[in-house]
Amino acid sequence: LRELAGARLNRGGRRAPRAVPPMEPVLTGISAFVEVWSSNRTENYSKTFEQQLLDMGAKVSKTLNKHVTHVVFKDGRLTTWTKAQKMGVKLVSVLWVEM
Repeated sequence: LRELAGARLNRGGRRAPRAVPPMEPVLTGISAFVEVWSSNRTENYSKTFEQQLLDMGAKVSKTLNKHVTHVVFKDGRLTTWTKAQKMGVKLVSVLWVEM
């Protein structure tokens, strides 16, 4: 490999793939409850987002309780939405996790 203007190139002159750096713990101090379903409510994707949150430094709660600071919500139960609003918890979309 050779370096050219900061870009790593392989012998064919093409850009070489870079290793993906580990995620920084940007969500330290966040405690999240996750309720993420497919649009037709047949597939629960919560575990996927729970793992992403953990990788980013957040804590994940299995229940919506007084320690939760954020609810990641998509096509979930109305009772979850209502309870989070009454508790004053921040309701965020899956895009909040993926940014």
